[in-house]
Amino acid sequence: MANSKKMRVILTLALVLGVTVSAVSFDIKSFPDPIKQGDILLSGGFGLGVFYPERIDLTSSLLLGGSFAVEYALPINFALTVGGEVGFSGSKLKGLFDSDPETSLLEIPIIARVAWHPNWEVKNLDTYILAKFGYGIGIWAGDQADYLKNPRGIIFGTNIGVRYFFIPALGAFAEGGYEYHFLNYENSYATFSAFAFKFLTLGVTFKL
Repeated sequence: MANSKKMRVILTLALVLGVTVSAVSFDIKSFPDPIKQGDILLSGGFGLGVFYPERIDLTSSLLLGGSFAVEYALPINFALTVGGEVGFSGSKLKGLFDSDPETSLLEIPIIARVAWHPNWEVKNLDTYILAKFGYGIGIWAGDQADYLKNPRGIIFGTNIGVRYFFIPALGAFAEGGYEYHFLNYENSYATFSAFAFKFLTLGVTFKL
């Protein structure tokens, strides 16, 4: 009896899922309505994240920054864009006590981007799944700038993006996910492995 009831529940859920999928138009090969093969997308955005230093005498802090990306819609039978991204991000680090010196980190990321744009056939809407891989070079500033050295390391992550075009050449976007920045830095005695991650980017896109 219990098995029969469980089977009815499973069949009902499968039916609901089938109806939902059949009701939503979905195309994995063609670009969404606003984008065509050969288009170039220029995007500028503001990013938000968190920086975690490995040292116990420095506290984690907010990571803020900006970015500029260029993407090209490949002329192939699949909705892929490829491109690159550069930008900057900064974080102000404090010690455990109010009297401790402050130190700031400025990072310049250089990143390759690959994105798939599934076509939901919704007018002016572009959604995408984005993979990133790159390298970040940092600069210390503040009271400990002469003491801490050479912050740099790899960057990788995945994001989900949503973009809406208000007119054919201009849209707004939001990207959310995990973009990890693994930064090694050193002082006179040891090497540390801090990490940051950016989880949200908001901005605008111009289409050429």
